[in-house]
Amino acid sequence: VEHALPGRMGDLRTKQRVFGGSVRASTGEATFALQESRARVHRSAVNVVADRRTGRQLNDINRRLDAELQHLFDNLVRKRAAVKCESFPLEKVGIGAGSVKIMRDDILERDWEEEQIPTGLRSCGVCCCNIVADSIVRPMVTCCGSRHHALCLREFMHREARCPSCSSFVVSNAEIRELEELIR
Repeated sequence: VEHALPGRMGDLRTKQRVFGGSVRASTGEATFALQESRARVHRSAVNVVADRRTGRQLNDINRRLDAELQHLFDNLVRKRAAVKCESFPLEKVGIGAGSVKIMRDDILERDWEEEQIPTGLRSCGVCCCNIVADSIVRPMVTCCGSRHHALCLREFMHREARCPSCSSFVVSNAEIRELEELIR
């Protein structure tokens, strides 16, 4: 090993001899390492931006899927309410002695049974038209008992799952939970 010359240059030359490299080689390696480090930092920053963009895209996709699932579930509840309303008995309105009468059709016997209805319930809650003789109506047996034209009620149930008169849900909470369990 050569003797070190005084000053900084001497230290470098001593190191050259000990480690077998040149001054330019060690300076070049440091510059290359610094450039490599800066390149890694740049790639990392680019990856962070790409990850954020991907994360936002995934969040948008999840939001749209959640909205679509909610829309499908709402449709399912409305269809369940429509089917339930279709199971309510059909009634035919008749006129007797100046008052409105309801004639119920018993499916097994096909005999009409007459019942007086209060005068305040003479209009359909959907179309707001009077319930006249020979109209076919359905009573809302799950809530207030109001009567509506059967066709009006059918169309209404495709839009809403509530009673047109009292706004009570036609489908119970237990039925909604059952539907939720079915789609999970």
